[in-house]
Order: sequence, then C-alpha cells, then structure tokens
Amino acid sequence: MIPSSVCIDTIALGGTLDAKLAAITEAGCKSVMVWGNDLMSDPGGVKVAARKIRESGLAVAGFQLLRNIEAVERHLVDYKIDLARSLFSMMEAVGTDLLLVSSGASARGVRDIPTVGARLRMLADLGEAIGARIAYEALSWGGFIDTWELAHQAVVAADHPRVGLVIDSFHSFARHQPVEPLKKIPVERIFMVQLSDGAFDAVTEVDDLIESARHHRIFPHDGQHAFDIRHMVETLHGMGFAGPWAIEVFNDDYRHLAPEVVMRKAVETADWLRPVIGAERA
Repeated sequence: MIPSSVCIDTIALGGTLDAKLAAITEAGCKSVMVWGNDLMSDPGGVKVAARKIRESGLAVAGFQLLRNIEAVERHLVDYKIDLARSLFSMMEAVGTDLLLVSSGASARGVRDIPTVGARLRMLADLGEAIGARIAYEALSWGGFIDTWELAHQAVVAADHPRVGLVIDSFHSFARHQPVEPLKKIPVERIFMVQLSDGAFDAVTEVDDLIESARHHRIFPHDGQHAFDIRHMVETLHGMGFAGPWAIEVFNDDYRHLAPEVVMRKAVETADWLRPVIGAERA
C-alpha cells in the first residue's frame, strides 16, 4: 500500500485518462496530481473527465499548471488571469483547492520580488470562491525566480495565508542548492514537495537542462542523487512536513509503457520513502 501522503503525477503515465486512473488505483495509490490537459483531452470533455476522476475514489492533491505569472505585457497578464479562472473551474470540478504555479523562463519578465508576490496574492484572491491555495515553484531555468530561496521570498512578499511554496528535488539539486537552509522556511508555507531525479550534473546549457527536465527524469530512488533526495525528505519530514509528496517524473520512455508498468516504479519509490515518512499522513 502506498502511504496516503504520497501521490503520483499523471504526467508520468501514458495512455488515456481511464487507463491512468485504473493503474493508479490498482497500485494502491490514494491520491493523484492532475493536469488541465487530462480533462481537456478526454473524449467526453471536461465534465465527463472530472466525473471519472471523482468516481475513481482518488483524492486530487493538486492541479497543474499556471506558468509565467511574471509577464510584463498587460495583455499577457490579462491572459493569465483568464487562464487562472478556467483552471479554478476545473479544480472545483475535480475537488481540489491547490493550484501549482511555476516561475517564468523569460528574462524579459518582472524582475522584482514585491511584484511577483503581488501577482501570487492576486491569484489567491481570484480563487477565493473555492478557497484556492497557490503553490509557487521555481524552475531551475527561470528567467528571474530560479531557486526555492527566491520563490520563498516571493511567497513571503505575497503575505497571504493561501500562498505557499513547492519544493522540487529536480530543480533544487539542478541549481546545487543545499538542503539545510530549508529549515529556515516555516513548514506551514510548504504546500507540496515534488520528487524526481535526473542527469543534470554535467549540463552546462539551459536548453539541455530543459530537455532533461521535460523528457528524461527518473524516479527519485533510481538516480545518482537518491542519497541527496532522501536527505531532503528526511529534513523536511523532520521539520513537520507531512505531505503531499508528489512523484513527478517527466519521461518520454515511461509514457510509451503501459501505465501499470510505470506504477510499479512508483510503488518502489513509495517503499523507499516509507521508512522516512511512515505509512500514513501525520
């Protein structure tokens, strides 16, 4: 049985939404990370897809993804607002309150912490009707926000109880960030931890890092950084973080396999995590 605090992101699995949900539930997983595309691409449409997710019995730990809130151009900001409203509607349909928001990659975006914080606060206010929580994640190739330290500064600047932080093992270690400073973050401000590994040690070009992140990640217990990831998990758990721990593995090869085969790897990760995080959510 996969601990209830561990969820799998649908991005790791190939096949239809029905096949993904079946494989996840059969593996004993109790929660899932869902993408807007999971709903939009279903032949039955968004309402049917949302019903499938609700009827699967899986809790939806969070919803992916709103990108690049640091846009400067007014028309792009307006577009992000419209997109956020659409995502909030889908979130309500599947029964989750957590929206993941990633930093932007463009160097032309907003480059000051107070403005980024204000954008995060604006998103939380937009989602007030569903009690939306905004979980902000630093991409390791971000144009401005590229470390969890900077993302945390933006969360602090937002000064909103429903704005928090995502800690992602891939992005953290790709930026060679040490684990110990995580202890400075109030644990209640960490809304999610995403776990995966990848071959980024020898990467020197941004395009190669993006390629690795989006197409070649591996399960966290399988890679050369497994010791470091486990140390991160131990540190965060010791701080009182109880989940969700999201297994988020972008890998083209995995998506060409039957989803039940990939879920066996997820179960291995859960078994690897269990001695540290325990069987159930605290």
